[in-house]
Amino acid sequence: MQKLSKILLIVMVLLLLFLESYMICKIYLVSRIEINWTLVFVLLLLSVILIIANIVVGLIGLNNKRNEKQILSDIRISLLAKVLLIPFFISNFYMWFLFSMAFLIVPGLQIFFTITILGIIWTYGIMLATSSYSIAALISLYRKNKIKLSTTVINVVLQLIFVLDVISYIVFYICNRKKIKEN
Repeated sequence: MQKLSKILLIVMVLLLLFLESYMICKIYLVSRIEINWTLVFVLLLLSVILIIANIVVGLIGLNNKRNEKQILSDIRISLLAKVLLIPFFISNFYMWFLFSMAFLIVPGLQIFFTITILGIIWTYGIMLATSSYSIAALISLYRKNKIKLSTTVINVVLQLIFVLDVISYIVFYICNRKKIKEN
């Protein structure tokens, strides 16, 4: 990853953590104060742009010729982003769960249940943004014969599944960091 891609990933993570913290504070802690929906909309739009940019930049990393040191740096920054986003995903799932329950319980609100589907798509896009860097690093390691094809395929598939993407990447990093550094 070049400096621009690292900056994009860090900005996206910080923006998402701020957005989620803002929503939680306004909804649960300071419920008497109105939410600035314009700010929320602008932050959501900016996050969608950053998500798309991160996916594109992460997948562009597949075409770059990188040495092991650069790949290891990519793996670390991607892992850091995944770990930092854990609180975001926990609160995000909780918030969407509450919204979906309200839409299903209150008569007449079932028509708004599609908002929950959009929230799930947005959350999955965030996961894909961090996973694109992970997938690029895994494929780069495979091309350099540092890991086997089966390891690459299994880890790439796991990068596309919630929760398992973080767990599998931590396990992959712990098991393979010495192998990558040695050469």
